[in-house]
Amino acid sequence: MINRRTKLTKAILKESLIELLQDKPLSKITIKEICENADMNRSTFYLHYTDQYVLLQDIESDIMDNTREYLQNIRSRIGTKEYLHHFLLYIKENRKIFKILLCLSDSSTFRNDFTNKTLEHIKTQLVFTCSGTIQKYIYSYLMQGSLQIIIEWINADFDVDANEIAGLLFQLSDGAVNHYIDDSKG
Repeated sequence: MINRRTKLTKAILKESLIELLQDKPLSKITIKEICENADMNRSTFYLHYTDQYVLLQDIESDIMDNTREYLQNIRSRIGTKEYLHHFLLYIKENRKIFKILLCLSDSSTFRNDFTNKTLEHIKTQLVFTCSGTIQKYIYSYLMQGSLQIIIEWINADFDVDANEIAGLLFQLSDGAVNHYIDDSKG
């Protein structure tokens, strides 16, 4: 079990890295910078992390866990505009970390993990009436297209209301796969 001091130290180090990532890529950030920004010494950093990449992985893991938990607690049915709206509001509420991890990161690892984990959750709710091969393409289209719209929305500093983006995503997705959906599950 992690004690409070360890949790606090890790939280401060994570916040320090997040602040630095707003201005430059991870490959240009040093342990020294992270520690100076966090007002901690390097030995404290090394008690918890081996390098800045492991620290970023811990941040990514946290946001994936929090996102999964949030998605499971949305009271709306998956595949509805309301569900998408709640999900987009979550992204907007956590704008700083999503901007860094989805838009500014010099690695596509988080984007891929985020897409795959979200897809796993959605797959449990959608049943297609087509072959598994075609399903693979449908899911890829839905996830990559939706992710690109969300990235564009984040980069535009949320210039369109979340409800309107949810409507756009819902309409584009619904129109693209409508005749492949099995309505008997729901």
